[in-house]
Order: sequence, then structure tokens, then C-alpha cells
Amino acid sequence: MSSLPLPVFALEIGKPSLALQKVHFFRNPQEKPEEDLPDSPEKFLNFLHPQDREKFREALGRLLAEGEVCEDFRTFYSPMKGVRLCLRVLAEKEDSVLALGCLLDITLQKLLERRLVEMAFFDGLTGLPNRRLFLEKLRALFWGAQRREEKILVLLLDLRKFREINAAYGYKTGDALLQAVARRLSRHLRQGDLKARLCADIFALALRDLREQGSVSTVLRKIRSLFERPFRLEGREFFLFPRLGGAIFPEDGEDPEELVAKAEMALKRAKESNAPYALYSPELERGLLEEDFLIRAMVEGLKREEFFVHYQPVVNLRERRLTGAEALVRWHQPELGLVAPSKFIPVAENTNLILQLGEYVLYRALEEFGPLARERGLELSVNFSPRQLREEDFPRKIEKALAETAFPPERFFLEITETTAMEDPQLTLQILKELRSLGIKVALDDFGMGYSWLRYLVEFAVDRIKVDQFFVGALRRDPKAPHVVRTILELARSVRARGLAEGIEREDQVEALLEMGCEEGQGFLFGRPMDIQTFGRLQ
Repeated sequence: MSSLPLPVFALEIGKPSLALQKVHFFRNPQEKPEEDLPDSPEKFLNFLHPQDREKFREALGRLLAEGEVCEDFRTFYSPMKGVRLCLRVLAEKEDSVLALGCLLDITLQKLLERRLVEMAFFDGLTGLPNRRLFLEKLRALFWGAQRREEKILVLLLDLRKFREINAAYGYKTGDALLQAVARRLSRHLRQGDLKARLCADIFALALRDLREQGSVSTVLRKIRSLFERPFRLEGREFFLFPRLGGAIFPEDGEDPEELVAKAEMALKRAKESNAPYALYSPELERGLLEEDFLIRAMVEGLKREEFFVHYQPVVNLRERRLTGAEALVRWHQPELGLVAPSKFIPVAENTNLILQLGEYVLYRALEEFGPLARERGLELSVNFSPRQLREEDFPRKIEKALAETAFPPERFFLEITETTAMEDPQLTLQILKELRSLGIKVALDDFGMGYSWLRYLVEFAVDRIKVDQFFVGALRRDPKAPHVVRTILELARSVRARGLAEGIEREDQVEALLEMGCEEGQGFLFGRPMDIQTFGRLQ
């Protein structure tokens, strides 16, 4: 067909067979004849899409019964092209019916309808179902799985390092990567499994019949393996690292929105623990609810000054002389009582609360410990998290706090863990050099428990290296531990840093550490963390 709308036409329809007997188009003599008009029964039927021909026969049946009919059809030329066929009975014979009809081009209407459906149910970038359609399809999948007694794994997948790539290479590259991820998931997962893009870099999957696919861990390994090969775009290779959170139908729930919410909980836990994946469990949900409570309680606690600082003695091992203290934050919550630092500090570090808490602890410790630093020359060590270290203008904030509290910079140790230092080594070195220029000392905590910092120790010498309490506790029970501790202490001496051992609880540990050349120590043998009044009475 060259164009639509077509001229008015007449049909003769056989009774009761509903067979087309004649087709006649009424032409305008002044118009150029159309050679491709479907002006025979065979051409007219072939003009309609094969899948719509039975629908046309049903429309003819209604025409004979009701006298008129109006119905939309696809044409054979393209499933996307549509016509509206309207017929009205003009006359009836004994064995046939004469009807007058017209065809209207509704292609643009159908295209618009399709586009509206796509906007409502599909992701415009990847073409995958969106959250709304995913939930609808998931509902149907659950219904079938329930009858077949199958399990379904619902997964949410996000992409580590995607934001960094987006920032470095621009949104065009980021969009192309998301499209490539969608293609790879569609290509390598089974056709009956659901794939969707919910938002940003978060994709949703629903994997059918776990018994057929193997264990959950097998399925998770398969999905993660899809990202082992790089994505190639414009001559560059990009590696993306998936993080997964999952929930299982029916044991974790039977409602689609409930399962997706539980998969979101699992994904949140995977992010917080920096794990490749996590699966929902009631314990996980209780933990998240507890975290939410702790976050709200911490906000109120900072307003009401429920947090306080205790100080653990640091001593010279050979002389058993007090040389300083490590500041340790404590929290007494009205409902929970004394909350363990291992519970609230990780929650604070996963939120911006660590910035507010860290500033509160810093000023409180400097104010309380200031007289001991000025009058007795004792040193104060304060821990800082990665988020604090990356805070804008961090060195200036430390300088300001020292100045406002009149705390001598040479008596202040800024303490960071080896892992914190290695999150961004170059940034760390730049910040620590600025702090050293103020007279501040630097202590490296948990040495040997994270990344290797050897190269950066050469570039920038720290003032104190702390041997983690894990190695100190293993000195007597593991023959390899003394060799590790000796190596760390020799390394400290080689870069002109003091060696300090944590977690000392027994005299035999002190003897072993002295024999290895350890200068300082802290642990329950010398004193538990205590308030500033008690600490001030120590000699």
C-alpha cells in the first residue's frame, strides 16, 4: 500500500461461511488509479496481518449480528502499522450481505500508544522493564512458581565504581556502559528470567526454578562471572564490579514489593560490609532496624552530649613510665545504657555522623587532656576515619581545633589505620605532610592487618607504628607471631618511628616485646580506658 486512508469500498460477505466474495473500491475518476489497492478478496485478506485474520473473521460475524462494526487491525506491511476498519450493512440477500466500509490510518496513534506504554513500563535508556513492569511480571512469575512449587531468587544488582567512571568520562560513557550491562544480562541469562533497570546503576533480576539452576551461591557466582570481562567502549576497557542483594520466594515472602524491599535490605548490607553479595535473613532485617534506631539515637545523643571520652594509658615499656594516652569515645544511651563502640562506630562511619561525632570527640579530648599535655608533656592520640580524612580542608580544621584549645601540636598524635591510609594513598600523603608541617605527629594503627604501606613509608615517615593486638595476643600460642612482630618493629626503627604494641595483658608479653626492641605499649596490663579525672591521677 502506498498510502492511507483508502477510498470507500464495498464488501460482499457470504452467509453463513463469512467468506469474502467480492471487494470493490469506489475510485475518484480525477485521481491517479491506485494499482496496489486490495481490490479482491485474496488481496484484502493478505493486506491484514496474518495474526489478525481470525480477528477479522470474528468482526464479520459481529457485523452480520449487529449491523455495524468498527475494529483496529495491524497490516501485513508492518506489525507497527495500523488501520481502523469500519463496516455497516447496506443490504441482505438470501446467501450474502452487502456492506459499506472505510479504512482509517491509525499508525501514528498506534505509535503514540506504544511510546506511552514504553514510557510507563520500560526504561528509556536500556529498553529493559522498569520497576513498575518488573513488579507486575514478578507477580505473574510467583503465581506460576507457587503452582509448580518452585523457588525464585530476586536479586538487585548495583555497580561499584560506576559513579567514578561517570564522573571521569561523562554521562554519555556512563549511559553506554549501562546499555552494555543490560545487553550482557539479557544475552547470558535465561529468556524466562526477568531483567529490569530500576534506577541509576541498579538492575533487578528474578531467576526462576533454583533447583534447575543449582544452589544460590552457584547462581550468584554465575552472575558475577558475567562481569569478569571488561566492557569495551570507544577503544577503552572498563571493568565494573557487581554487588548483589537477594531474597528468595517463597521463604522470604510471597508479595513482589515485599521481596524487592528485602532484596534492597540485603544490597544495603552488602554495601555497608563491602561484600560482593548478601542474602536477606530475619537477622539481617533486625540488624538494619537496629542501625536505623542507632542513627536516630546518635543524632539525639550528640545534641544531648551523651557521648564522652575515656583515655587508655600509653607507657614506655622499659621504664614503665606514662607517656600519653589514646582517646576513645564512649556512649551512654538512656534506653540502651552503655553502647559498645563496636556497635555505634561502624554505623557512624557509614553515615555523615562520623564527621559530627569526630569533631565532638576531638574538641572534648583536646580540652580535657590539654592541661596534662602542657604541664606534664603527655601525648594524646586521636583516631580519624577515612571519611574524616577526606573532609574538605581537613588540615585547617585540625589546626583550628588545636589553636582554639591551646593544645601543643607537638603533643598531638593523629592516628589512622593502614587501611584508611591506603584508600587514597596520594591524598593521604598530601594531607599528612600538611599536618606534619604544623608539628603534629602521625601514628599508623593496625599495621600488617590491611594493605602493604611499605612504599609510602619510604616516601613519608610516620612517627609511630602500632602493632595490632592480634599479633600481640598470638605471641605465646603461634610460633610465627614473634617473627611478624619483630619484622614490624624493625621496620618501624628503619623509618625512625616508635614501635607501640596494643593489647598487652601479661608480663610475659612485655618481656617478649622488650626483647624485640618495642618501645611503647598499651593494654589492660597498664590500665583500661578511664575518665580524665582518674587518668590525671596516674603517674
